[in-house]
Amino acid sequence: METSSPLKSLTETQKLALLETLRRWGAHRILVPEDAVGALKACGLDCSINSDSSLSLFNTRIELVQGDWGAPGVYAPRIVGALAKFEDLEFKGYGLNGRGFIHLSELEQLAEYWGLADSISLKNDG
Repeated sequence: METSSPLKSLTETQKLALLETLRRWGAHRILVPEDAVGALKACGLDCSINSDSSLSLFNTRIELVQGDWGAPGVYAPRIVGALAKFEDLEFKGYGLNGRGFIHLSELEQLAEYWGLADSISLKNDG
């Protein structure tokens, strides 16, 4: 299916770097927005911080998350969700409960959608 996704211009190398970045961030960490924007830009994404401190990813607003302590920040599963919307991709069931398992499952499905499933290992570091 042809898509008008803003991700269609990303190279295979950029997509692999993006998947690896999101895997490293995991589903249990909240990142400093400026650091997240720098990493996402390095993967070829059009990303910036809005005046209200939310994130803009290809002109799509992504809310920051407030953790149990510290300042609000970027939550990787929200980025993965936005990428899926750009690609008009609906994630399948996960089999296991827990946000870490779900995050890795969604990354694996995105890698498969991009034809990169054999090119990257998205297993948790432990």
